[in-house]
Amino acid sequence: FRRMTRQYLQTQRRAGDVVKRPFQITCMNLLRCAPGRSELKLSEGFQEGIRSARHKVGKDTDLRIVNFDWHAIVKALGADSAIAGLWTSLKSVLQDIGFSAGEVKTRVASSQHSKGGENKSEPFLYIPTHKQQGVVRYNCADSLDRTNVATFYGAIPVLLEQFRRLDLSMIKKRYAFHPQELPEGWESRKDPVTG
Repeated sequence: FRRMTRQYLQTQRRAGDVVKRPFQITCMNLLRCAPGRSELKLSEGFQEGIRSARHKVGKDTDLRIVNFDWHAIVKALGADSAIAGLWTSLKSVLQDIGFSAGEVKTRVASSQHSKGGENKSEPFLYIPTHKQQGVVRYNCADSLDRTNVATFYGAIPVLLEQFRRLDLSMIKKRYAFHPQELPEGWESRKDPVTG
């Protein structure tokens, strides 16, 4: 946690920004939290670790934990409701953290924005316009499946907000399969694994 905060603060200071608030690290605990469940001890240990770390990271880090018992919620409400519940749990966190954004320009078109010491051999220049104020870390000590699913669904609201800010359409398109679009001889190139 200290390393993440240190990197954030160094980046902010290099950019000349005044650090106005602590770097937010939100840990999503996906372990089973109900009494009598096998993961309860792991969950309690993780929560105790976060409480202990809060005292060690200092004032530059806002360390939070959100408990989200993925299996219990899916079992009780179904997958769709679990995903909606995850989004509800993350909404204020993601609004607080935001995401980094900026403009990418070609070196020729952006030469007036160049600062001293930049590597002019790079063909593109990134000009930041927004800086992310934290991270979300998913924890499920014994299951990468839960971690991957929560990370995937947790990223969707961020992706949709990025699309909205870029004024990109999210129109769902369906494409029919047209064998005539495949290259000649494709049938002889397929294999039993990939089809």
